[in-house]
Amino acid sequence: MSASGAYTEFYGADGTIKGADYTGTWTVEGDTMCFSYGEAPDCWNVRIEGEAVTWVQNGVDGGTGTIVAGNPNNY
Repeated sequence: MSASGAYTEFYGADGTIKGADYTGTWTVEGDTMCFSYGEAPDCWNVRIEGEAVTWVQNGVDGGTGTIVAGNPNNY
């Protein structure tokens, strides 16, 4: 997350991820959210406070973001 810089993604209820020029899948496994972009899944804990999300891996905050309802970028 932290190495990727700023980005926007849409997470579909069917487990799909859509970005500006890529797709992937997401799953929830136990207390983690896992992402796959054609490779092995990368799993993160998620801390949500209001619209703010913090991605946590191995107890370390790895990135932050803002939750926006719907699909405002039409991905």
